[in-house]
Amino acid sequence: NSSGTKQWTRQFGAPSFFQKSQYNSSSQAVSSEDEGKKVSIDSGGNIYLTGNTQGGLDGNSNSGKEDIFLIKYKSM
Repeated sequence: NSSGTKQWTRQFGAPSFFQKSQYNSSSQAVSSEDEGKKVSIDSGGNIYLTGNTQGGLDGNSNSGKEDIFLIKYKSM
């Protein structure tokens, strides 16, 4: 949204391959290992973060080992 809040997270490898979570607050980390790998900014100023997790980010389920994730933050 216009305040730079996270818009959604996709976790790949989870039972529902394209699980989606909506947000209006900050990220909810998990107690397992999460690792950001790449950050990209599009022409509209939106920020995309990708990496891997051994947990379930923001209510998504983990498939058993490491899943990859994609998070979008909308520009301010």
